[in-house]
Amino acid sequence: MGQRHQIFVIARVCIAPGKPRQYRCIAALHHQWCYGNLPLRGVNSFKRLARVPENAALISEELATYHERKEELPRSPCPYTSLLAESAFSVDLSMKPPYWTKVSILNADMGSSDGDNNDGIAILDVTVPRNPAYCFVFLSVPETEDVLPAMAPITAAQYLRRYHPAPKGPLNVNEMTHERYGLEAIANLDDMPLVPIETLAKVWPHEYVVSGGETRDSDASGSETDTATTAQLVIYPTEIDALRRQSVLSAEDITRLTTVLKGAMDPDAVVDLSRFPLTADQILSVLEELRDFKRLDVSHSQAVDSRVFLHILKTYKGLRWINIMHCPISRDDLKELMTNDARRFRSIETILHPAFFTGKLPADFPKAFRVTCITDSWPYYGHATLPFFSTDQLVQNIFDILANVYGSYRMPSLTTVASSYLAQDQNWSDRAIQIVPGRDFDDDSYSRRYVHQKEGYQLVVQVNRHGKPYGILTPLAPEQSEHTDSDIIEMDSFLRRLEGEGSPATDAGAVKRLLNLCANIKLTTMEEIVDPRGSSD
Repeated sequence: MGQRHQIFVIARVCIAPGKPRQYRCIAALHHQWCYGNLPLRGVNSFKRLARVPENAALISEELATYHERKEELPRSPCPYTSLLAESAFSVDLSMKPPYWTKVSILNADMGSSDGDNNDGIAILDVTVPRNPAYCFVFLSVPETEDVLPAMAPITAAQYLRRYHPAPKGPLNVNEMTHERYGLEAIANLDDMPLVPIETLAKVWPHEYVVSGGETRDSDASGSETDTATTAQLVIYPTEIDALRRQSVLSAEDITRLTTVLKGAMDPDAVVDLSRFPLTADQILSVLEELRDFKRLDVSHSQAVDSRVFLHILKTYKGLRWINIMHCPISRDDLKELMTNDARRFRSIETILHPAFFTGKLPADFPKAFRVTCITDSWPYYGHATLPFFSTDQLVQNIFDILANVYGSYRMPSLTTVASSYLAQDQNWSDRAIQIVPGRDFDDDSYSRRYVHQKEGYQLVVQVNRHGKPYGILTPLAPEQSEHTDSDIIEMDSFLRRLEGEGSPATDAGAVKRLLNLCANIKLTTMEEIVDPRGSSD
């Protein structure tokens, strides 16, 4: 049942150190109801997400470290890129009415025609992250007036016209509106390259045939950008960038670097100290000169260990974004810091570290916030867990969930929890996604007992025909949690608690909007949460 569609993300990656890059499928997903305009909208949403510089940098990071990730996560070696595709195809809050649904993760090693499919597949090539390519493929020859090939790339127009042929006569108002939407969906992909069949044959050589002989999967062509290093968010003058190639930096070099950084300071600027041969003292002295900054990149710095990282968090209270990729900070280091000094991580929105991009943190890793949605249909429970959060980000994401959930059979797309904070002039479709939340769904259809996490705050939303009752569950100390249930509090009480803990919201308009929304939503009870399907109608 359904209009079943699969989405595959492919890229040229390094499959082993020192080996030439080769094409591989790095993410695969299943959509149960996706055809007509929807696949085109999903591809366009992915394109827009991939072109956000912060997102493109993380795609590049996954491509560059694919061989390491493949060993740790063989079924889904690029979980961040997979999340980006899942978000693109499962939720669009810019649509009227807003759209969201559930998209399932598949094995990236599967064949492109191995899925449960009756509406073709979408393929996205992210070898050049900020300029992704696409194509659609029908796995069998569809019945249309225009003959379309099976197992061959086709354009957005060819795919859409399979469902909505071009009109041949006068149109009524509804038909004109429908045709306008279709033409817009096609035009949105006009600036994307089409994935050629030669590329498909490199990824799935047993499924796609190239006329004229065998296709060699060698290193990247001249039109591709080398993905061997993480994309940079900051472009320095040539003489400053050259300092990265030196073995040590003199006092004069540090002064020149600091002067350039001061000249580029603005509220959203990234202070980029990545790859410079700086000592810990030099890094801290530069930051002391700058003082007022919100975003810091110290990736690839061997001087930034857990001690320096914690010092930066404690000293710069306005810090909201920090990149510590490829620094000597392990997952265990982060666990210790976040266990012993949890409130230091209450105001920071983004920590770029490999631990936060698998979606599979250990069970004993600290949990700061959890979102749980309960529906009347399987899977009854869906969870998304954050190891840290900023209050403004949380206010925005909670509003997006509560304002848009509807229907007793619609599990909200929990990818929304990963969206970074958006200023008022930023478009939701161009949002940064800077974490892969931990997520799980209840696999026991007969489970009636729901147990909350108790160690952190938790939003519970019941999506049913009676509305969408919600509640914030409060954390409990370990000695309390075994025999005690959390309190359930309203949103205003929750935000006051965060403020009292040193994590105030700064976007007053967003807070007011959320509180106005919650004022019209019923507060749930522990009895309803524990046995939602046992409650009376």
